[in-house]
Amino acid sequence: MSEVSLPDFNLLISTRRGMEKQCSSELWSLLRYLDIPEESIVPSDFPGLILAKVGTDPIKFVEQLRRYTEENPWDIRLILKVVPIQKVVATEVGAIAEAASELAEKLIAPDETYRITVRRRGSHIESRAIIDAVASKIKRKVNLTSPDKVVQIEVLGWFTGISVIKPEHVVSTEKIKAEHLPK
Repeated sequence: MSEVSLPDFNLLISTRRGMEKQCSSELWSLLRYLDIPEESIVPSDFPGLILAKVGTDPIKFVEQLRRYTEENPWDIRLILKVVPIQKVVATEVGAIAEAASELAEKLIAPDETYRITVRRRGSHIESRAIIDAVASKIKRKVNLTSPDKVVQIEVLGWFTGISVIKPEHVVSTEKIKAEHLPK
């Protein structure tokens, strides 16, 4: 029996349902402007979600996206939220826990705190089961309200994207734009 290969992506982009093609074009244009090569931009099996592989560190890209959106808040219309992805695994609790703990060991310093955030789409695995399995493998202090790092787990049916990032690395362009509205 041959194994099905996991999708290769390092960004999960949210847009409005039905606007995936237009959002992909907006992302392509933005990548060209920022001089970042894209390897692929494809819609996911879930409405309003796009998987992209860019030819740079996904953390570097979201930092550039944040700066660009702060400087040009009305240029980004369809990219609503971007989550950097550092590892993709099959949606199995053990595989998720193993991958998350490997990333956490490298990316969460012993004196830093963390929180686990799970977003589930198309899976019957309970978020609590994932959180319990991952937390049991990470020997760092938990802080649910203002952690230094977030173990971001994005379940997308049969595969899962995982990252260990700073909270500000999940970029919501809508929140950035809201900050620019007159008070």
